[in-house]
Amino acid sequence: MYLIDILIFCIRFCSFALLLLPLYFDYIKWYYYSKKIIKNVKYGENIRNKLDIYLPDEGKKIKKEVIIFISGGGWILGYKCWSNIMIKKLINEGYICITPDYRNYPQCSISEILHDIRSGIEWISKNIKDYNANMEKLILLGHSAGAHLGAYYYLESILKDKKIIDNFVGISGPYNILEISDFFFKLGFPFLVLDEIFESDYKKYSPYYLLKNKMNFKEENRLILIHGDSDKTVPLESSIKFSNKLKELGMNVKCEIVNGGGHTDCFIEDLLLNDNRWLNKIMSNLNLTLIGEDKNMNPNIIFRFILKLLKCVNPF
Repeated sequence: MYLIDILIFCIRFCSFALLLLPLYFDYIKWYYYSKKIIKNVKYGENIRNKLDIYLPDEGKKIKKEVIIFISGGGWILGYKCWSNIMIKKLINEGYICITPDYRNYPQCSISEILHDIRSGIEWISKNIKDYNANMEKLILLGHSAGAHLGAYYYLESILKDKKIIDNFVGISGPYNILEISDFFFKLGFPFLVLDEIFESDYKKYSPYYLLKNKMNFKEENRLILIHGDSDKTVPLESSIKFSNKLKELGMNVKCEIVNGGGHTDCFIEDLLLNDNRWLNKIMSNLNLTLIGEDKNMNPNIIFRFILKLLKCVNPF
C-alpha cells in the first residue's frame, strides 16, 4: 500500500510539473534574460551556496525594506527559483528581493542546511548595500520547509541576541517536527529519510521547542504566520499551535488564516490568477503598501482551464 502511495505521488508530481510548465514559461524567460537579476552570487564555500538578487526596474523608487525569501521543498527539493512569481510582484513594487539557495538532503542533513541559511543571511546583511539598497529593514519570508528553516534561524538569533532580521513571515510551515512526523509518514514521507534529515532528533530541530522560557521580547521582534485552511501537506494546526506557544512566551506574533488556501496557492496558483490575497496579508501585517492587481495579467480561458487541471493533480 505504501509503495502504491509513492507511485501515485510520483505520477501526480510529474503531471503537476508538466501542466505548470506552459503557465510558468514567461517567468522562466524573465529569469534567464532579465538584466535586473544578479544570479548565482556566492555566499559560502559549498556548491549550493549561491543566491539571486532581484532589483527593481530603472526609474522605480526603491523601498527601504529588503526581502529575503527561503523556498520550501521538503528539505529535499528546495531551490531558490521556486518563488519567482511572488518575487516578480514584489520587485514591481520597488522591493529588492534576495533568494538564497541551500543544500538539500541527501547532500546533507538539517544542521548543515541551517548552516547554509545562517551563512546566506549574514552575507546579505553585510553586502546588500553594495547593490544600492538603502536598507532600513530586513524581512525574512519562508514557505513550507523554508518557513521551518526561517523560523528556526529567527528564534535562534533572538536567543543569541544577534539581531539581523527585523521581521519574520512563515507561510504554511511545519514548526513542530516531532508532532507532525506521523502526518508526513501518512503522506508518503519515509520515516528513514525524515530521521536522516533531522539527525534522529526531531525536538532539537523544531522551532516550536527552541524557546523554553518566557522572555522579555523587544516590540520589534515580530513574527507573522500565514496558513491556508485547506492545506493537505502541512496542517493548519501547525501554525496555530506555534503561534499560541510563542504568545505564551511573550512574543509579538500574529497568525493569519487564508480561507480555502492550499499549500502552494500562495506562490503559484493564486498569483497566476492575479489574486494577491496571500501577499497582501503579509504586506498589511508588516504595515507595507498593499499590492494591486497587475493590469498586464489577464488569464484567458485556456490558461484558467490548465490551472484547474493543475489544482486537481497538485500532490502538495
